[in-house]
Formats: sequence, structure tokens, C-alpha cells
Amino acid sequence: MRGGESWTPGSAELKVGFARQAAELLDAQHPAKIVSSLVFHQVPMEEKVAALAAMYAALGSGGEVHIADYGLQRTPLMRALFRGVIQNLDGRVNTEPNARGALPDLMRAAGFQSVEETLVIPTISGSISLHRAIRAS
Repeated sequence: MRGGESWTPGSAELKVGFARQAAELLDAQHPAKIVSSLVFHQVPMEEKVAALAAMYAALGSGGEVHIADYGLQRTPLMRALFRGVIQNLDGRVNTEPNARGALPDLMRAAGFQSVEETLVIPTISGSISLHRAIRAS
């Protein structure tokens, strides 16, 4: 929330579309936060890039993006679990950039600043990373 704004039940609105349409779907509204969960590992690289650019464009100045998704698979166990589960289900081409840790660099390339991985969660299908970044003023 910005400047003392408060959230009340019923003030959220669901918009259906593709991540690359974020700015268009928000129709000149500039939210303080955009959240994405378990989407980026499933889409082609061009969609990853387009989605991050649209999220950057949609956010207001100083707004934050929060992404929870499969990230860098740091250990042999997490890499093996990721290959055995996620890459068998979702394919290797779209998921491999995430497994190699590409998301923070893609976020920076879209213009985000203060990109940070705030948490890594080991799961039975590989590790999930929580990323946070800020749209510059």
C-alpha cells in the first residue's frame, strides 16, 4: 500500500490474461505490487522477457514485483529432482533457463532494480526461489 492507503475485503479485482498483457490489463492503473507464482518456468524465453517488461511498465514508481518460481537448482539433489519431475512434465527448453538461475538477470534486463532472491525453498520437485525487485522512481 502507498501513502496510508488501506486494503479492505472486496477491493481486489481479478484480471484474466497473459503476463505480457499486464500493463494493458491494468488499464493505466499502477499497482504498488505485482505477484507471480510458478509461471515463468513454463513459458518460452520470449514470454519471460515480455512478461517482465509488461510488469515493469504496469507498476507505479517504486512498485515491487514478487516472483515465486523454480530458480537456480544449486545442489545435485535439487537438480535431479527438478529434472525428474518438472522437466519431465513441462519439458526442458522452457524450464532450463530457470534451473540455471536466469530469472534475476532477466529482471534486471527489464529495468528492475534491487533484484534479490529472498528465500530458497527445497521441495520434492526442486528448489523454488522467491525473488523481489523494485521499479525505479
